[in-house]
Amino acid sequence: MTGHRLDDHYFYQQGHHYVLAQIREDGTHYGQLEKQASGILRHFVSLRPEGQLILKGIFPPSDELLLW
Repeated sequence: MTGHRLDDHYFYQQGHHYVLAQIREDGTHYGQLEKQASGILRHFVSLRPEGQLILKGIFPPSDELLLW
């Protein structure tokens, strides 16, 4: 087994949580798209007769602001 030095590399973790949409009494579907933490995103899935609909938000990959 060969070892790798980690100090010369950048590792970025990310995760995607898919949550089933809630259904109101009038039949509309709803859910909350959010960035739970840096790189951890929540999407929601709406099940329809014609198939599933997945809604995703657009979020920046990091909340850090770097100034030189």
